[in-house]
Amino acid sequence: AGIDFTAGCGTPIYSAGAGVVVASGQPLMPWDSGFGVVVDHGDGIQTWYWHMQPQVVVSPGTIVTSNSLIGYEGTTGMSTGCHVHFAVNDAGWWENPRSYLP
Repeated sequence: AGIDFTAGCGTPIYSAGAGVVVASGQPLMPWDSGFGVVVDHGDGIQTWYWHMQPQVVVSPGTIVTSNSLIGYEGTTGMSTGCHVHFAVNDAGWWENPRSYLP
């Protein structure tokens, strides 16, 4: 579940919307050592960002908006090139992120 976006190594990544960072670092999942960030947007909606550069920009508890820098595109974990893997979790279910994008 999710979409890979690529714009080049080091491209800034911004939160998809307002929320609170609930995880930052690695591993977000036990099967992937990639660096990432999870933002909780309330009402059970979380956005997940994987394979980012291992540079801490936000920490758990950081309040973000859609204009908030959360990290930089990288190639950490099980990745074959610079990109960000963007995923949406709605109350424990992985959803198609396209349904949440403008």
